[in-house]
Amino acid sequence: TIVRPQFLTTGNLGPVFLATAPLVLLAIGQAFVLFGGHIDLSVGSTVGFAAVVCGALLDDDPSRIVPVALLALLAGAVIGAVNGIVTAVLGVPSFIVSLGMLLVVRGLIYVWTGGAPQSDIPDELTHLLLGTQLSGFATGSLAVVLVAVVVAWYLSSRSPFGRRLMLTGSGPEAARLAGLPVMRTIVGTFVLNGVFAAGVGVYYLAWNGSVRGDLGAGLELVAIAAAVLGGVSLLGGRGRVSGAVGGALALGLIFNILILAGLPLEAQNVSKGLIIIAAALVYERLRGGRRRRRRPGNPAPRPRQVVIDPIKT
Repeated sequence: TIVRPQFLTTGNLGPVFLATAPLVLLAIGQAFVLFGGHIDLSVGSTVGFAAVVCGALLDDDPSRIVPVALLALLAGAVIGAVNGIVTAVLGVPSFIVSLGMLLVVRGLIYVWTGGAPQSDIPDELTHLLLGTQLSGFATGSLAVVLVAVVVAWYLSSRSPFGRRLMLTGSGPEAARLAGLPVMRTIVGTFVLNGVFAAGVGVYYLAWNGSVRGDLGAGLELVAIAAAVLGGVSLLGGRGRVSGAVGGALALGLIFNILILAGLPLEAQNVSKGLIIIAAALVYERLRGGRRRRRRPGNPAPRPRQVVIDPIKT
């Protein structure tokens, strides 16, 4: 703010939030997969595929917006279901499965579009998802993110699904022996992540008014970085949706600072990577210090007993 006084103005923060909203949604979806102890590298391709589906089928017809958007979400759910089934049922590591799906879906995008951009997008889609301007912020974008955060918070913190997911991520074998539906839970996280990614594809289409074949490339890595930066463990069973949201918003502000600083694109990419690594290291150091910190003479706290109620779960 000292260097660039316009940083904390609504004229700057509004567009920053508009650009960061897709990352928030992707970080939420990726957080659910990470809660279960897995990872999904196919979300970037899923974003592009959902946008291509909408762009190809809308044909500048406002009456098709709702059915085509639902079809795009269904496509994201199918991609997530395939990832989840191959991972949970067949036992293939999620890293390998989602990496292969990334390539498959990206190839389907280029086969469908031939690499040509699509732009027959009705203006009503933009008005529906972005809404009007309120103090520099797009009301539709705010509403979409708020609804997504509330739904994700409820699923992860207040629902039986969330309790099963955290127990599964903490110890899959123990959860399986306790009678929890581990496979169904893992498949559910991938499906949920695919739906979030497809929603981001529809959002990008409404925002840009067109779609290219490389849309979404690299977003999966930034989404993982945002979730981890917000305290979601790569090992599963630990983290909060609010942390993933905070990590995404923090990255959005950091990226905006680099732009305002006038750095060239190459230097921005290098700086983004270094900042993400440094922030993750600082977070781990701080968290490790809190775990080791004990008052002299005080006994270590007794471990909390986890009681699995089969009725609630």
